[in-house]
Amino acid sequence: MVKEVNSPHLQVCLDAPLMPYRSTAAIHDGARAVGSRQVLSHIGGEFERLKDGSIRGYERNDGVVGEETNQYYQDFANAMRDIGYNGYLSYELCHQLPSGEWPNCGN
Repeated sequence: MVKEVNSPHLQVCLDAPLMPYRSTAAIHDGARAVGSRQVLSHIGGEFERLKDGSIRGYERNDGVVGEETNQYYQDFANAMRDIGYNGYLSYELCHQLPSGEWPNCGN
């Protein structure tokens, strides 16, 4: 659709968590299909630092912990680099902060 509209005012924000398939190949295929039309991107989900210092990323939907995100975000970052994307990568918070887990958060 974006290609058909052919306007500099309509571009793409490829969103890894919303991709129907998140294999390494699917993410790279999607990035190549978008190419230079990629002008914005973001990450989301939850992140926690583990005792060994590593970071675990995971989805939380309606309070339910879901799929781990580390691999597909790593694949997505590599795919963005491969297509020459040099824009920003922001964090998107799509839910309320859990009450009681953060200071001054709903208490």
